Amino acid sequence: MMYRKKRFFSAILILSSFLFFSQITIAQVQSLDNLRLSNNTSMTITGELQFSQNGGEITTAKENCNSHIGFAEGSGWSNASDDQFIDGMVKVMHDRSFTFPIGANGEYHPIAISGGANTMAAYIAKNPSKITGTRALRNQYSDQSTIVDKVKSNGYWIIQGSNATSISLSWNRADNMAALTDNVEQLSILGYKNGSWTVVSSTLDINNTLFEGKEQSLATGTISTSSDLIPSEFDYFTLGTVKTVSTSKQSILSVYPNPVMANENITVEYDLNSDSGVLQVISTNGLLLSERTISNNRGTVTSLDLPTTPGTYLVRIVGSNGIAKEKKMVVLGF
Repeated sequence: MMYRKKRFFSAILILSSFLFFSQITIAQVQSLDNLRLSNNTSMTITGELQFSQNGGEITTAKENCNSHIGFAEGSGWSNASDDQFIDGMVKVMHDRSFTFPIGANGEYHPIAISGGANTMAAYIAKNPSKITGTRALRNQYSDQSTIVDKVKSNGYWIIQGSNATSISLSWNRADNMAALTDNVEQLSILGYKNGSWTVVSSTLDINNTLFEGKEQSLATGTISTSSDLIPSEFDYFTLGTVKTVSTSKQSILSVYPNPVMANENITVEYDLNSDSGVLQVISTNGLLLSERTISNNRGTVTSLDLPTTPGTYLVRIVGSNGIAKEKKMVVLGF
């Protein structure tokens, strides 16, 4: 009977590959091992997904949100492990707490959320430093003394969702956290936006909630955001360590004239608490509009690429030590 069931699932998936978009709904499921969803094909679980103890793969197209395993209200799963998980995009279709049974390359890397309907997640088993456009590690929250120190080198998560939720991430022995630190208290959640990794306020769980029965340690553990956030405000998430830098000398930033006409130049004067950095113009919704490298710890910039659309923008200077300073700039119409 199980053999017939697997052949039935395979036939459905082969047929769905010829369609622009297909959605399959499955109730009680004992096993979906060695299953692959093609692009623009989704599967919704309405009952209980029991992962096979014999191993096998359930995969989807990771960067295609239309290809996913969805969990409807009242559904669930059991028995996920390093031998059996979903290697690809998983979607939760209700607003209750949920643990995503995801991983890659034979490693189980679950995450959990406190609630957020239509949140999607997948684990990418690649070095985060290989993300296109990654710049020097720095904290993009202005005037913060806590900055990124090291980043785990073997993977990161894609988490997308428009509803605020807390997020819990996990690590295991394969992550080799001991190479980053000898103190588990120094671990932090990191978020990737505008081409940089930035510190996300987070705390270690009292109990290792994503690996029940195991103590919090550098070998395995769970860490959660300190408050709710909107996952889609970040491109990716991962884990790393942070360090505190001295703020005895704050970076100085002056921008004038302000407001400025769209066809005029502005002057930016800066004094960094580091030997170099970058000067950025950013929209109020966090989009990086322009950037230039500055190689001196102090100086003046008299020509800066400005937006031609009237509005409010941010001029930000970020030192090589991660300390940032920003000023609001108003651009007027002609």
